[in-house]
Amino acid sequence: MDTIIIKANKKQSKIVREFLETQKVKFDITPKKKGKDEGECPYDPEFVERILKSSQQAKEGKYTIISVEDLWK
Repeated sequence: MDTIIIKANKKQSKIVREFLETQKVKFDITPKKKGKDEGECPYDPEFVERILKSSQQAKEGKYTIISVEDLWK
């Protein structure tokens, strides 16, 4: 079995669907998730900003080392 990915708008999707039905081809349609374009980061932008800020602070030496013994104090 082959997998074919077709990126189509609603009108094109309807035409392709009708064609596949006339050819008796079994197919599945997976709707696009709203708000998630290809290449878009799947993470919350605020979370990404916090992680990048922390990474920059670590590079600048702005961090605290905690020993294992002090973790539960």
